[in-house]
Amino acid sequence: LRCEFSDNIVKANGEAYGGALAIYEGGADIINCVFSNNKTLSAVGGQSGNRTSSGGAIHIRSTSYWNNQGTEFTNNIKIINNTLYGNAVTSEVNNQNPYAGGIAMGTGGKTKVTFFNNILWDNTAGDGSNLSRNELWTSNDPVSTFYIDYNLIKHAIFELLECQNCSLIYQKYVPNEFLLHKIYEEWINPDIAKNNHKSNTNNVDIKNEINLVRSM
Repeated sequence: LRCEFSDNIVKANGEAYGGALAIYEGGADIINCVFSNNKTLSAVGGQSGNRTSSGGAIHIRSTSYWNNQGTEFTNNIKIINNTLYGNAVTSEVNNQNPYAGGIAMGTGGKTKVTFFNNILWDNTAGDGSNLSRNELWTSNDPVSTFYIDYNLIKHAIFELLECQNCSLIYQKYVPNEFLLHKIYEEWINPDIAKNNHKSNTNNVDIKNEINLVRSM
């Protein structure tokens, strides 16, 4: 709560995880914190081959654990109102392989995370050329649950949809107030949208309703 994690580095001959914070089989509430200029560096010296580097600021491997009676428990990690800026993941062997310059979630088992109202900006993975790897990565493991909403994430692609009943154009996920204003005041032509809404036309060409749709 209200902490700053800056200029930390994790180096390893093998794999490197969590430049500022790594969580394995545990829980945490991370609220109102700043993570900046943290770094992971894997395969130092190049003697261990191609090794993973992930979670420049935060790495969450799993949040579940088993007690002595064989009962599984799963913590819900809450990451709310934080800024992750300028963190990086790198490798001395293959610098195109690292992922999640900002945060990696669920890399090693059942994981439950609430990621809400955060800013991820200018985090980089490797050489930064793969934009999908730079800011955030989540597992596609079906036993894991990630609630990710109302965040400002650089290079994220936001999806516009059209209501089939009223022809209203709307944003599938509203990340924050800044983008809410962008979408409905600048990107969507409000006059055209209003007229189409009034006419209740179901066959509206979305391209004519949108002035500009772009990723951040």
